[in-house]
Parts: sequence; structure tokens; C-alpha cells
Amino acid sequence: PLHQPRLAAAPPRWGAMQTPWTCATGTPACFSSMEVVATSSGPAQAGHAFNGIMFDVENIGPVPLRLVTIGVCGNLGDIKVFRTKHYGQGYAGLHAEPGAWARIAHSLRRASWDKLVDIPVAGGIFLQPSEQRGLYVHSGHQPVWGDRRTGGLRYQSAWSYGESLGADRHLRILPGRAHTSMVPFDSSYSAAWRGPRGFVGRLTYVVALPHWRPSHEIHMEWPLSFRQGVRLILLCHCRSRSDRSSSRGQAALGVLPPEVLCCIFTFLAHDAFQGRDSAGVLSLLGLTVLGAADHVFKNVRRVALPLKDIVGYIQEEQ
Repeated sequence: PLHQPRLAAAPPRWGAMQTPWTCATGTPACFSSMEVVATSSGPAQAGHAFNGIMFDVENIGPVPLRLVTIGVCGNLGDIKVFRTKHYGQGYAGLHAEPGAWARIAHSLRRASWDKLVDIPVAGGIFLQPSEQRGLYVHSGHQPVWGDRRTGGLRYQSAWSYGESLGADRHLRILPGRAHTSMVPFDSSYSAAWRGPRGFVGRLTYVVALPHWRPSHEIHMEWPLSFRQGVRLILLCHCRSRSDRSSSRGQAALGVLPPEVLCCIFTFLAHDAFQGRDSAGVLSLLGLTVLGAADHVFKNVRRVALPLKDIVGYIQEEQ
């Protein structure tokens, strides 16, 4: 039996602004699978523990991101997570300004000293390319001065405020300042804030992709499995139209205009073709061109047909 393909999600909205979430290409976005970036130092390497850590994250990739969870460790307890209210605003100069922050998570958690616990972020934290955002994680657990094993949140030392504590191709975690008070944003004594210090944990996020269309720029932003599936189907379409001796191919793909195939692609999710062989890719669309598919799939790696040539072929057919 054929399984219905999972459709791409509708583009999210900017709260009260009701403005579509768009990519750098200016097109509405859908969100891909979750990815995780962790600090290079894990719980085993964390050298400090107290009540809070304030730091920046930066989108270093070409597409927007949405942070969905923050993984932390320590004695935890009453956990609160804040973000800066304004887009593109880091934490610098705001450690004693609670009005500049919005609380996005509040959770009571049991102690987890050596294992990270993920805290869901309400609504997510959106980051455009090259944008930085300030984050502040605070624990209300009461520590014992001089005994780091009693701290609410574990964190690490940093050499400078500019170094990278963890990064992948999309997101980078920067150092910040540690907080030693049980009261969020409390700056009533000189040792309340210490720096540079670094977050220890992980951030889970999803990548915003532009909705697919037959454009080389947009096509190349989609995952490799999706691009290979699109190429396979279009190559099968080309072969079935030119090789009329294959009745199975002619019956399935040869009668479909290329614009119909492109329309179908726009409704597929980013992982629609993931883990599928040639027959599975075509079965996903309800096609029965196994003869053509087997031939093309065996030779698809040797046929280095750029997408712009495929798009040109489609335009000629139209």
C-alpha cells in the first residue's frame, strides 16, 4: 500500500504583526527537521555551578532558525528561561534590566547533575541570518557557597567573550556572564555577575526552508535526499517521454506535463524522499514507472545534469 506523503507545514507568523516568516530569498518558509548544537564542554567538563547563565546565540547560516528547546544540567529546581525582547539584540548591558527580557519558559525540574534536561521554549526563538539574540537561564535552587555540587546550573569558564563555545553550520553559542543570585536579574552585590563564563548544554532548533519551486537557488537549500528525489523523477519523466518503447514508463510519466510534477513537489515535506530507493520515491507520488526508474537510478550518479538544465527543459516544454 502507498503511504500518503507528509505535506510541508504552513509558514509561521510573527505574532501580532501577522507577517509571513520568510527566507533570505524572500519566499515563505516551512520548517525542516530538528537539529542540535551542543557546547564543546559537556556536563563532565563543567567547572562551575551557580544560579544562572546569560549568553548570546548567533545564526551563522543562510536561512532562518527557530530554537525550540534548551538543554541544561545541575540541581535545577525552579528553572526560568528569558530572551531579549527585541530582534537582533544581545545580552550586553541588559543583565540588570528585567524589562528588556521576556520569559519564554518556566519549569520545575528534578536535579540532573550529569545528564542534560531539555526545557521547551514557548513559541520558539526566531533568528534571521547573521542575527544574535540574548538568552538567560536561571535556577532558583539555593546553593551553598564554596560547594559547587550544590549549584542550580552548571556552566564553564571562557577565555574571552568572542570565542565560540559550540557551533555547527547554522548556529553558534557565545560566552556570557554567570549569575550567583537566587533572584533573577539581581545585581545588589558586587559578586552577583561573573564573566566571561559559558553555557554548558545544547540547543535544539529547526531550520526554515523556502517553499520549493523550480529555482536553482531555492532547490539547493533543500536536503540532499529531496534534491535527489526531484532529480530522479524529472530524469524518469524525460526518459519516458523520449522512449516510447517502454509502455510502463509511457503510461505513468510520459502523459504528465512537467509543471504538474513541479506542483506536486511544492506540497512535499523536506524529508519526503528520505530513506527511499528509486521505487519508493516514485511510489510516493503514486507512479508506476519501475522500468524507467531502475534504469535511471542506476545511472543517476553518472548523469551530472544540473538543475538549471532541468528547469530549462521544463520551460521549453511549457
